[in-house]
Amino acid sequence: MSIKKFYATADTTITNAYKENLSTRATDSNMGLSDSLEVFFIYNQTAKASPSSADKLEEARILVKFDTAAITTFYGGATAPADTKFILKLTNAEHPFTLARNYELKVYHLGAAFVEGNGLDMESYKDIDAANWTNSATGTAWTNPGASPTATFTDAPPIVVQTFDTGTENLEVDITAYIDDIFDGTIATDNGLLIAMSPTITDGSQLNNFYTKKFFSRSSEFFFKRPVIEARKASFTGDDRGRLYKSSPLTASNEQNLYLYNTVSGVREDIAGAVTLQLFSDSAMTAPIATGTITNPETGVYKAA
Repeated sequence: MSIKKFYATADTTITNAYKENLSTRATDSNMGLSDSLEVFFIYNQTAKASPSSADKLEEARILVKFDTAAITTFYGGATAPADTKFILKLTNAEHPFTLARNYELKVYHLGAAFVEGNGLDMESYKDIDAANWTNSATGTAWTNPGASPTATFTDAPPIVVQTFDTGTENLEVDITAYIDDIFDGTIATDNGLLIAMSPTITDGSQLNNFYTKKFFSRSSEFFFKRPVIEARKASFTGDDRGRLYKSSPLTASNEQNLYLYNTVSGVREDIAGAVTLQLFSDSAMTAPIATGTITNPETGVYKAA
C-alpha cells in the first residue's frame, strides 16, 4: 500500500466557554497558532445565580482546512482515483487534564471559509482575533454561531462519525466520499472541515461533562503528528517468488509469475530496450530454467512467467 500525505493549511479551535470569571464567554477568542486543537463540552459551571438552560452549556470545536485543490491536481483533476481511499487523521495530544471518554466526534463540511488567526491562549482566552465562535473572519459573522452547519445543528448530516471509547484514540476516519464530491464538483467550494462533539452531548441532555480532548495542530513542533489527509492506494500486484519450485511443466498450475517494478523518483517508467530474465536451478548458476515470455502489462511493470 502506498501513501501520499496532504498536510493541513489552516486550523484553529473556537469556543463559547466562559472565561476565568465564569460570567463572560470567550466567543471572540482565537487559538489559531496554538500547538494543539481541542474539543470539549462542559455542563453547568456558570457562576450565575439562576442560569438558563443555554447558560449551562459550553463547548469547543475544531476547524481545519486542507488544500484539496492540490489533491485534485495531483490526481489529474477530473476523476477521483478508484483505487485510493482518503483518510483524515488527527493525532491525540496527551495532557494532564481530565480526559473525555465514551463520546462521538462528528466531522462536517464547513459552509464558509475561515481565517486561522494568530491567537495562542487556550486557558484564559485573552487573544481576541478571528476566526472565533462568532466570526469566520474579522467583521464576517458565521451564518450560525460556532460554525454550525445548520441553525439547530442536531439535524445536520455529518460526513463521518468516530466513537472514542478510552479518549486516547487518534481521529482516523474515511472521508473518501467528501473528496469524491470535490472531484466531481458536488462541492464547488471547499471551505474546510468542522469537528465537534455530537449534538446529543452538547445539548446538555446527558447532564454530564466531556472535558477535554486534544489533538496536535499544524503549528506543533512534531511534524508527523500534524493534521493530515492520507491518500492510501490499496492496489497491489503480487508475484509467486515465495513458492517457486522445481516441477513438471505439464499443467498450468505449475506456472509461477515474477514481476519487476521500475520506479524512478516515485514514478513508474518503462525500461529502454529489451528486458530479459535468467533463472537457475543451482547456486553456481550453470543450469538455466526456461522462463517463458516477458510482458509489459502497464508502464514500468514487467511480468515473467
